[in-house]
Amino acid sequence: MNWILENERHEYKTYCSKECQSKGKTKKVQCICENPKCKKEFSRELNDVSPHNYCSRSCAVAINNVLYPKRKKITVTRTPTPRISKYTKESIISEISHFFQENQRIPLKIEFAKEYWMIRKLFGTWNSAIRTAGFSPHSHRFAHRYKAKDQHMCDSLAEKIIDDWLFTRGIKHKIHVPYYYRNMTADFSIGTTLVEYLGLYGKLHRYDVLVEEKRKLWKRRKLDVIEIYPEDLFPQNQLSDVLSPLLIDDIVTSFTV
Repeated sequence: MNWILENERHEYKTYCSKECQSKGKTKKVQCICENPKCKKEFSRELNDVSPHNYCSRSCAVAINNVLYPKRKKITVTRTPTPRISKYTKESIISEISHFFQENQRIPLKIEFAKEYWMIRKLFGTWNSAIRTAGFSPHSHRFAHRYKAKDQHMCDSLAEKIIDDWLFTRGIKHKIHVPYYYRNMTADFSIGTTLVEYLGLYGKLHRYDVLVEEKRKLWKRRKLDVIEIYPEDLFPQNQLSDVLSPLLIDDIVTSFTV
């Protein structure tokens, strides 16, 4: 009896049981399902009451499907447009022949990078395209020896390009200069500067090991070395940027051909 008086003094509500207390604190309203086939009564929190109330998702879907039917899917049949490629066997052969006439050699794959995917599609392989154009493909980029303009015999086409670049600019140079260490040689020397073409770096493990051994030798002997990579030559020659240190007066010596 004392707790009833205590509630009245503090203006608290008094309930006969915990069940009544729970119902009294629940702010719910009674609703009737708007599905005419259901009409079920249910309670809902005051904040959840909406203009249209349904006792379950299935009742809501049943009414909404009638009020808002889904639009039928319209299927449009389109005739696929055939893909037209600017590359044909004839155009590829013509480009290879034109390259040979300008450069006096067959092109490398990297020099036809944009056309390579179509060459594979039309001819099957790069070498097949070279043969169809009437030329003999190289079995390996570094398998043939080339004579440079200054009569130096180069071990690869890349070496010839570098050698010719030096020769045409009047830069005195030597080729295949020995390190006098484990039969190692540098590709070129210009004064006290060495030039190495690392054509297979990152492609062959044994080659990478040899390059790292050379780099240790360069560091140990404090050698001035310029490294050249395939991307410095193909598809666009960028030797003017890579070998710019060689154009300094105290390194370059002009000579009369």
